[in-house]
Amino acid sequence: MACCVSGELDASGACLGAATSIDLQGAPCQGMIDTAGFCCYGVVDAFGVCNGWDASGRIALTLLAKPSSAASAAAIAGYLGIDVNSLHSVTSDPGVPASAGSMPNSTGSSQQRRMLLATNSATVQFYIDASTPSSRATTSTTLTIGQVEYLLDMAVTSAGSNAELAVLDVAAVAVCGNSVCEIGERPVANTSSTVGSAGCPIDCPVEFVPCPVPPGSASPCGGRPRGVCASASGACACGRGYTGNDCISCSAGFYRQGSRCLGKPAGKMTNA
Repeated sequence: MACCVSGELDASGACLGAATSIDLQGAPCQGMIDTAGFCCYGVVDAFGVCNGWDASGRIALTLLAKPSSAASAAAIAGYLGIDVNSLHSVTSDPGVPASAGSMPNSTGSSQQRRMLLATNSATVQFYIDASTPSSRATTSTTLTIGQVEYLLDMAVTSAGSNAELAVLDVAAVAVCGNSVCEIGERPVANTSSTVGSAGCPIDCPVEFVPCPVPPGSASPCGGRPRGVCASASGACACGRGYTGNDCISCSAGFYRQGSRCLGKPAGKMTNA
């Protein structure tokens, strides 16, 4: 192997390379890795799909609403500009307690949420299929998660203190069997380090094998520059100067300084 004078190796071991991770096939990635485990040269959407443009799965809505027309499917469908038959109710539970303090990312001011909580409001949940046609979509003819958030935010903001709903959550939900590997669907191997998950093998045929997490680190293989995880095998690809199944040890010719392994200067006798 040729000597790397700079000592800067990327995730694939290339001198001065640009790879930040490696995918399940061992290919170096300069960008993101999608839910299926492959390099994505583009944008990973809300469903974890490379260049999917939020066009798969379902969009789940959790709302805090007064027991009035604003909580009805017809009103929500009107806000979103969709046919009411495209909006599916999951549950309506007036007895579910909610706390305004636990909704830091919700749409609507804290005052609006407190007013709703004081009026016997209900937590209601709906879902719609991604790419549902909408007459109010602003960037395309179908809805994405971003556009759903925008349209509901506009409905709440325009109502001001008279708002009859607050948005607690807008989330991407995978749909098993649609031939698209989405977030949460990749099976997780049942190893000694984690409890296995069945996932959706029909959509995500290659299971995720967790890599070991070294002591004192929150990242598999310790993260860069220590090591990166090859998720198809569960093996760590250790960076320059690191070795071991979890990349916790220093290679020959390197010594430990804190959590880092540094090259030994000429004549330095410190053990790894």
